[in-house]
Amino acid sequence: MMKFKVFIGLNRIWIVIILFLFLFSSCAPQKRINRILKNNPHLLHRDTVKVTDTLTVITPAVEKDSLISVENLKKDTVYITEDNLIIKTYVRNDTLYVHGKCDTTINEIVREVLVPCETPIFHKPREKLSWFDYIDYVTSTLLVVIILILGLMYIFKK
Repeated sequence: MMKFKVFIGLNRIWIVIILFLFLFSSCAPQKRINRILKNNPHLLHRDTVKVTDTLTVITPAVEKDSLISVENLKKDTVYITEDNLIIKTYVRNDTLYVHGKCDTTINEIVREVLVPCETPIFHKPREKLSWFDYIDYVTSTLLVVIILILGLMYIFKK
């Protein structure tokens, strides 16, 4: 008989613990915001943000040599330059020498991308509460306290 009373007392303690856990538990703020925005899409402000992206393209140096054998061709040294390419051509004895060189180039490509984004619209809260707001807060607080007291009295009535 004594063991049965102890078992009932433990059950009541667990019921009180579970009641307090339900009372003080709530869902995560992110879930609440997602649910509110899903049900009220007019609260979202759709806008585009301009993002600047910079890419660096490196062209490696290039070097090329050529030999051309030509009889009876005697010219001065010829230089050909364009952007980062330099070609040097000259004749020695019966051979035409061509030497080309391209320096390393670094190009930065800047591009702007428009990214769509959605931001919630926040309204500034009122500075002063009305008397109706105070009555609403007091009434809801009293209702929760009365329900909690009645639930505890029902659990511990014996």
